[in-house]
Amino acid sequence: VLNNDDDPDGIPRADGTMRAEFTCTVPIDADGAPVVIYGHGLLGSRDSVLGIGLVGATAGIGFCALDWIGMSSADVGVVVAALGELSQFRTQPDRLQQGHLAFLLLGRLLADPEGFAQAEDFQATDGSPAFAPERISFLGASQGGILGGAPSALTSDWNQVVLAVGGLGYNLLLERSIDWDEFAVSFSAAYPDPLDQVLALELIELLWQRGENAGWAQHLTTDPLDGAAPKNVLLLEAFGDHQVANVSTEKLARTLGIGRRVPTLAEGRSPDVEPFFGIPAIEQLPFPGSGLVVWDFGNPPAPVGNTPPRTGEDPHGKLGDVPAALILLAAFIEPDGSIIDVCNGAPCRGE
Repeated sequence: VLNNDDDPDGIPRADGTMRAEFTCTVPIDADGAPVVIYGHGLLGSRDSVLGIGLVGATAGIGFCALDWIGMSSADVGVVVAALGELSQFRTQPDRLQQGHLAFLLLGRLLADPEGFAQAEDFQATDGSPAFAPERISFLGASQGGILGGAPSALTSDWNQVVLAVGGLGYNLLLERSIDWDEFAVSFSAAYPDPLDQVLALELIELLWQRGENAGWAQHLTTDPLDGAAPKNVLLLEAFGDHQVANVSTEKLARTLGIGRRVPTLAEGRSPDVEPFFGIPAIEQLPFPGSGLVVWDFGNPPAPVGNTPPRTGEDPHGKLGDVPAALILLAAFIEPDGSIIDVCNGAPCRGE
């Protein structure tokens, strides 16, 4: 747990050092390439950056990633044990804060001209830096899109933030996700009463907010924290997502106070009385600010109740294979980036 004398309001104190390994892909023949700091998916690792990193290299974009301490592959046992004994749950969000610190330091090493830009492994064949320290941005995908608001709200080293198929509020997300199935076994065995389960998830969310978007999103686009600037946020949603509920993504959009690309969905696709309530339309593209863009892969909408969608093919991981989405990303991560129209004035659709 954090070294703060068990005081929830106490300021943590450094207690030694740790080694944080990272994985980067940098196109060595690029001239001042942008670099995207990448936040991996559910209980994954930094090596998941290699796939998108190889794609990015073909477009002259570098990627760097860390294991997200607190919710990485190394934390599976900790998470399962904590869900079986919630009095131990504090260790998980405390570790997340250590993970956020590592992302902040990675950003500083990339953004500082005296950092990685001086390292041989980050130099082009002619000895010059292969990337531009002033062109750093952040992309969090899935879990990374749920956690990524925390380090982004705390830094001045990047201003463009992409939260792909993310959201906020694990108390809202868990039971609406198919990923919860395997973790619910331990949780339900320890807390079999359905009422206890509801109360427990609401209570641990008070701790979880220290490390996920729910505790930080209000400082991302407005009301920045001391030393940080407001961020431009591109929020991406996969309609009918089986793993990160659309209601959570849209709750994040409302918290950020951002608009949405229109037409957002084809007429009749949403079962809501007022689709995208509280998220105004962005009237004209390109738009030099923040916004929500929704992709529809044709699967059924999510159930209305507190349960995950299970019919149709899960669209959660499909955006990475959509060329138009990658073009949108590349345009947005520029220092003066904008949300551009990559769907020719129609709802964005994928296969």
